[in-house]
Amino acid sequence: MSLLLVILRVLSDGMKMVSSLGITRKGDLLERSDGVEYGLLTHIGALDMQEYQQNRPPWMFVDEILEVLPGKYAKGYKTFTYNEWFFPAHFPDDPNVPGLIQTEAMEQVFLMTFLTLPAYKGKKTGCIDVRSRYLKKLVPGNRLDIEAALTSFKRGLAKGTAQGYVGGEPACSAEFVLTIPDVIEEFRVKAERP
Repeated sequence: MSLLLVILRVLSDGMKMVSSLGITRKGDLLERSDGVEYGLLTHIGALDMQEYQQNRPPWMFVDEILEVLPGKYAKGYKTFTYNEWFFPAHFPDDPNVPGLIQTEAMEQVFLMTFLTLPAYKGKKTGCIDVRSRYLKKLVPGNRLDIEAALTSFKRGLAKGTAQGYVGGEPACSAEFVLTIPDVIEEFRVKAERP
């Protein structure tokens, strides 16, 4: 499925962070400092997500990104079917989604907040810190709706949050500090050796 580019009027309250990323408003579009224009991306399927991030099946825990405003937020979901590979072992008499997989699903949606910025598309990422909370047991058949927000992105360090909902009720949440190692390397001080 190809990506649909939809024009989005960017509200002034969101522009502080966007402008710190070298992005300015140009009418109803966003424009990078090098002149590339883009707007809201919608309906990015799991296969198309692989153009932006390095996760692959069976470690892909998002079915679709419903919408993403690069440098700001992303929304996506994962429906946990009865035939997920982890349910037989977790647990045979009471199958439920492990917390690690809930966190990974939220992280994969969060990654799209900054890996959809053209300069970072397809880059490898690393995790520095994650703080997760699990509020509800997820069982086969549940759809986890995820909303992620990028609160800071500087020198290859991305900070933000994600919340997961089942049936509109809070199910899990996480705070992330992630890195793009290639970008951090550009800022590393190179010491001279005698």
